[in-house]
Amino acid sequence: MSRKSNWSIKAQRKDRLQEHPKEAELWQREAIQKGRVEGRVEVAKNLLDLGMEISKIAKATGMTEEEVKELKD
Repeated sequence: MSRKSNWSIKAQRKDRLQEHPKEAELWQREAIQKGRVEGRVEVAKNLLDLGMEISKIAKATGMTEEEVKELKD
């Protein structure tokens, strides 16, 4: 994809977001939430690698023990 095409796509997205601020806000909130979940999962995986107990990982990350166990498998 050329630089001009890439710029054009970005400009179109920006225009759409400005035309629909409520949708843009919703999209932003969803993106932030997704990032938080991904961050908790990454931390949980790192703690599993360090050998921490599943119950402590669940408590530290706000995940359930079952969710942490699924990461281990």
